Amino acid sequence: MDVSFSELNMEYFIAARDFANKNINTAPVMLGAPPELIQSIATLTPRQLVNIALVDTPLIMPRNEKIWWPRFIRALQDGNKTELQTLAEQTSYYFSGE
Repeated sequence: MDVSFSELNMEYFIAARDFANKNINTAPVMLGAPPELIQSIATLTPRQLVNIALVDTPLIMPRNEKIWWPRFIRALQDGNKTELQTLAEQTSYYFSGE
């Protein structure tokens, strides 16, 4: 992909985290994600959010994959950059249609 979405991804996740912290009951509906995923996003720290910069493909697109998002959040929480790179590559394939 020629365009990097890393800054937009980070801004979106910061906004989603802040929204979830203020509206934990309505955030799942508003953000279109299961409550347990929203709870995980709500607890992300600034240090964990920095790792979103490793992903340059858009993360705001809805992904109905039940395994991908929990892996992504867990990798952010653990600071597992290798796993984040792997997931970013999977996202690249997802958007390129491969």
